[in-house]
Amino acid sequence: RCWTFRKWLSSSSVTDAIAETLESRISRDGVPPTSQMQLEFARSLGKSGSRDVVLELLRDGDVKSTLADRLWKEFSQVAESTAATGEEWNSKFSIEAKFDMTFGSVDIFFGGLEALI
Repeated sequence: RCWTFRKWLSSSSVTDAIAETLESRISRDGVPPTSQMQLEFARSLGKSGSRDVVLELLRDGDVKSTLADRLWKEFSQVAESTAATGEEWNSKFSIEAKFDMTFGSVDIFFGGLEALI
């Protein structure tokens, strides 16, 4: 598979910044909201809210700054990693062979390892 921003971001903690902002709006006394509370909040936003309400939620939570912090951390990890894709991992462990593989004779096969040593 090819490396893409979309795949990379889906496996990172960047989306947590948005979730944490939304959770903070409905948490009580620092206690995280239950899944039911989160679902009800999402439904009420969908029914009674608007794009402007969502935008205001994200602005109040300073999501841009949090996203920038997390993206920077993720970009730094990509820069430091030795391999980011399957192809890079594969090439990391592959070597150029300095020999050719050939089939042995029946005598070698039946002679076993002792005959080779």
